[in-house]
Amino acid sequence: MRLYERLSDRTWNSKSFVNSFGEIEREFRIKWIHYLDSDDTFKDIDVSLVDNGTHFGIVGAPFQVKIPKSSIGTAEFISDNRWDIFEKKKITDPPFTQTIRALGINDVAGVRETGNLGFGQVEYVVYPDAYPKADLIYWVSHGKAPRLKKLVRFREDPLVTQDVRLEFELSYSSDCEIKYYKEALTAVDEARIKDHLKKARDVEKLKLRSKFAEIYREELARRWLPRGEFRIMPPEL
Repeated sequence: MRLYERLSDRTWNSKSFVNSFGEIEREFRIKWIHYLDSDDTFKDIDVSLVDNGTHFGIVGAPFQVKIPKSSIGTAEFISDNRWDIFEKKKITDPPFTQTIRALGINDVAGVRETGNLGFGQVEYVVYPDAYPKADLIYWVSHGKAPRLKKLVRFREDPLVTQDVRLEFELSYSSDCEIKYYKEALTAVDEARIKDHLKKARDVEKLKLRSKFAEIYREELARRWLPRGEFRIMPPEL
């Protein structure tokens, strides 16, 4: 039995179809599957990476992403989402931009790859050896809601005699405030470590502050470092 989608009936998490008997069938998801485009129609979310010449971007999502060609470049997350999934209405606020830039790293070119970063097969931009014996990675994860993520992948344990220090610069187009169910919260987030068993580990004394161009540092004592390959995941954008 063939199904024909009614594109005009799309929502952020559903599709409607008409079967050969003229009956309507509706498919619901618990995650975002569509974003509201500039022409006020819901389009399929596609986080596939494309080479835009000066940077890497994605095909379509509730935001724009600009991933730099060089490891020392700045990654941009431009929130131009047009649909409020909680209030179920169109967003008319101007776009909001957040940037992240890795500091103190080697200048290497980014390469698009596909592989398993611990979340199934994804496409990502990797900067090999941006850190000593470690790679810098940017990618857009779909999940329940699409997000730009950053990851540092160590190919072996860092030196036993040294702590690991990673520095990033964050900036915003305007002072930010996180709101959830009408309650204003401080903009504080934490980094996480995922070891080879995919178990999350806490990293202390890491805060994301709602200031312009704040630099945050994390120092990871040896006791947190697991055996084998592991990943350090700074806050998501």
